[in-house]
Amino acid sequence: MTKRQIIQLIEHGLHGGNFNPDLKGKFHPNIIAFHIQATLDDIFIEIFKSNNVQKIAADLDLWSKTYKNVPILYDSDLDLFYSNMPAKIVQLPKQRAIRRISPMQSPGITFKPLSDNAKSVMSRLDVAKYDTDTWFSFDFDRIEFANVPVDMQTDGVVLIRMIPAFTELADTDTYSIPSGFNDFLIETIKSKLLGTPPEKQSDNNNSKRIWQGRQS
Repeated sequence: MTKRQIIQLIEHGLHGGNFNPDLKGKFHPNIIAFHIQATLDDIFIEIFKSNNVQKIAADLDLWSKTYKNVPILYDSDLDLFYSNMPAKIVQLPKQRAIRRISPMQSPGITFKPLSDNAKSVMSRLDVAKYDTDTWFSFDFDRIEFANVPVDMQTDGVVLIRMIPAFTELADTDTYSIPSGFNDFLIETIKSKLLGTPPEKQSDNNNSKRIWQGRQS
């Protein structure tokens, strides 16, 4: 489905599956998109907790989007190369929302993710003496690089495949709701916007049971 179709799906759910003139136009699509993203954040974290490495990787790739020709810039104050984030990303542990970074002219080469601890160590070393790989780390609104090839230090561009926030998508961008969570997504947003308790949470408000049911 496209982003717009998902918003329409939620609007349909807000109407109780039927057209309700009292609700027509009550919630701006941007408000619905915001609540979709907030609910998806919770869903992503729960999926990440499943520890099924292969399924997690497949799902994360399914929700990712490719951004081409992102320029590599130089920060003279910090003496490092970086790229501005082309869009806001879903917040996941271990930089998992950034799926791949490669030189535009050499897509077969993949930059490697760098943990905060390793980043601290590498900042004190002349990395080029020990390693030919290029590394990246996420720092708020930009991606910082270590050991950038000389031929990319001027006018270099990269391809970034990452999971953007739902609110960052264009209306025509396609998106897959995590498998098994359609009803949960609708009911949760319905609860937030209409103030009604989600149907699936009527059993002692046991949200943990809801997640287990969705993942089984």
